Amino acid sequence: MSSDTLLELLAARARIEALQREVAEATLREQAVSQILQTISRSAFDLQEVLQTVIDNAVGLAHADFGNILRFDETTASYRGAAYAGSVADGYWELVKETPYRPDRGTLIGRTLQERRPVHIVDILEDTEYAFWETQRVGGFRTILGIPMIREDVIVGVFMVWRTDVQAFSEREI
Repeated sequence: MSSDTLLELLAARARIEALQREVAEATLREQAVSQILQTISRSAFDLQEVLQTVIDNAVGLAHADFGNILRFDETTASYRGAAYAGSVADGYWELVKETPYRPDRGTLIGRTLQERRPVHIVDILEDTEYAFWETQRVGGFRTILGIPMIREDVIVGVFMVWRTDVQAFSEREI
């Protein structure tokens, strides 16, 4: 077998393996959507259960270490923690749940609300605008991603996922 033939075979194998990974990822996304739709379609609709299913699947699909969803709270006119997935240090979730988030540049949630689009910070320690260091210290996150949940042009919530290592989220994960 010539070296050119061997190189062609190796290149073909690499393409096949890449396609297999894409099919596996597509299958995971399809399963996640199916699970969310099943949760929504149950006769006794439970918003908390839906939010939990969404964040569980978002963390898995994004290969994140942790994620949470915040919903708009009309009584405080702010966004508050509603569901989370992943393991986190003691006190982190309580801190997030009790903090009233509003549009601002100092938190990922606030920035996502302000920009009304996905906000991706590859290394929080390099971000000069971030100011909510207590959550970073307790959570230990380095790479974070916030996504607004918009209904009829109104942000009804935000979900975020993060990693403890500096590793950008891919376009597919976003």
